[in-house]
Amino acid sequence: MLAGAHFLIGSSLSVLYSKNYLSAFLMGLVSHHLMDRLPHLDLNIFKKDDVLFKDKNPKAWILTISEFILFLLLTFYLLSRFDFTLQKIAVIGGIGGILPDILILIFTRIAFLKRFFSFYITFHKNFHFRLKNKNILFPFLVQTFFILLAILILSKDIGY
Repeated sequence: MLAGAHFLIGSSLSVLYSKNYLSAFLMGLVSHHLMDRLPHLDLNIFKKDDVLFKDKNPKAWILTISEFILFLLLTFYLLSRFDFTLQKIAVIGGIGGILPDILILIFTRIAFLKRFFSFYITFHKNFHFRLKNKNILFPFLVQTFFILLAILILSKDIGY
C-alpha cells in the first residue's frame, strides 16, 4: 500500500483501540507491516522495484504524491468531528503507519544507514506482498476492503 492508505488505516485502528500515544504509534507501526503482507497494490503495478528514485518515473511520483494527499485530506476530514485528544491519537497512529516506508526510503539512500539497518530493510522487503502475475483484481479488492473499513471506523461515533 502507499503511504496515504497506511496513514488512514493506522489512524482508524488507533481511534478504535488506543487510549494513549504510545499504543497508537505501535498500532500504526504493526498495522503497516500486516497490511503490507496482505495482497495489495502500490508501486508494484510498475515493472521495476525502485521506480521513484532510480528510474525517476513521473507516473510513480504522481501516483505516490496524489494518493498520499487524497488519503491525508480524507483522514483529516473524518477526524474533524472528534475531540482534539482523539485527533492526536489518530495522527500519531497514522505516523506509525507510514514510518516504516519513510525509514526504508532513508535507510536505503544513505550508505552507512543502509549497512547498519540492513536487517530491517531485508525484513521489510521480504515481508512485503509481491504481485507476481499482474492480476490486480484480488489485491485491489483486499486493499479496497481495508480502506473502506477504515473509513467506516472513522465515520462512526466512537464513544470516548
